[in-house]
Amino acid sequence: MSRITKKYSKHLTRGKQADSNLPNEVRRDNVLLVILLLFVCLATAIAHWPALSAKAMYFDDEEYLTNNHLVQNPSWNSAKRFLTEILEPSTVKGYYQPLAMISLMMDHAMGGRKDNLTPFHRISLVLHVVNTGLIIILIYLLFGNAFIAACVGLLFGTHPMTVEPISWIAERKTLLAAFFALSCLMLYVLYTKKNDRKVYFACILAYILALMSKPTSVPLPALLILLDFWPLNRLNKQAIMEKIPLFIIGGAFAIVTIISQGRMESVVMPSEHSAAWIPLTLCHNIIFYLYKIIWPVNLSAYHTFPEPFDLSDPMVCAGVIGSCILIPLLILSLKGTRAALTGWLIFFVAIFPTLGVIGFTGMIESDKYVYLPAIGLLMALASFLHWLWGEGRFAAKQFTIILIILMLAG
Repeated sequence: MSRITKKYSKHLTRGKQADSNLPNEVRRDNVLLVILLLFVCLATAIAHWPALSAKAMYFDDEEYLTNNHLVQNPSWNSAKRFLTEILEPSTVKGYYQPLAMISLMMDHAMGGRKDNLTPFHRISLVLHVVNTGLIIILIYLLFGNAFIAACVGLLFGTHPMTVEPISWIAERKTLLAAFFALSCLMLYVLYTKKNDRKVYFACILAYILALMSKPTSVPLPALLILLDFWPLNRLNKQAIMEKIPLFIIGGAFAIVTIISQGRMESVVMPSEHSAAWIPLTLCHNIIFYLYKIIWPVNLSAYHTFPEPFDLSDPMVCAGVIGSCILIPLLILSLKGTRAALTGWLIFFVAIFPTLGVIGFTGMIESDKYVYLPAIGLLMALASFLHWLWGEGRFAAKQFTIILIILMLAG
């Protein structure tokens, strides 16, 4: 046998050994992911355990539970009423969210009462823990690193701004919509990897269920397009065409929401404000939420409009200045990475329905609004940590990542 033949034979044998080791590596990665996922979910449950003893809140809990005769009388007729209350809204100010209301009705059927709210909070806590797990899986599918996925999931699961949807019974809609929205995102990523039409239709179904849980899930198809831009890097004509059914469904639900809430005279259209009101509101709210996420102090379920609402107010002025600095920096970041701009755009598009352009409430901000939109910022953070990780080149980098996560969590 010639020297070249022997060398080729040795290389082929080494290649076969590497291929045979591949399933073992995949298996080890999967086991590691499961272990880390269970640890993060347990830590999340422990961190939010006190929410099980929370009382009903003054705001919407009366309409959603204590004074809602449909929730307190579980039946097929009540469920049917929730599903069909568009032209004749019931007791929740015309907010079309049938799955969230049916979910609360089922909690009542399983023992939840005005004087025993634990069953309601228990299901809300379970949903938050599951959502944390879905974020870990989604980040892992996108970046392929179990440790980074777990760190980002831990940051989300234990972040102070995630407390409100758990302790506030009326915010079941936020948790349930996030569950289906995250499922939609995860299924879409799987679809791009497997090109399986069944997974695509499951993605559409998850989107419909998210809309039936909370109408603010409407922008989800736009988030999928942003995922195509980064990190999937598959933005083309076909990718956009795939979203057309989703946009049609989302448009239909948006019309339903406006009609339903319009019947209750609770919709404030942009035309009712001055020309400067919308840009001031957008600038103020974006910087406000980013600040609260980074430095979660003085949290509240109800933030009123600054008075006067113009540049003479320090908070409004800070929002405009901050936006004028932030947006150019994000655009300039495209020279190095798409992560920062795309992550922020995902956050902005997801939170846009609650930024106040179309008013459905009398408040300017609420902490609960960042629950799902935070996924965009988490993806940008995961990308940064993935770069910092450096494919395992230096242990010091891994230590730095852990230190950053601990500082952010603190």
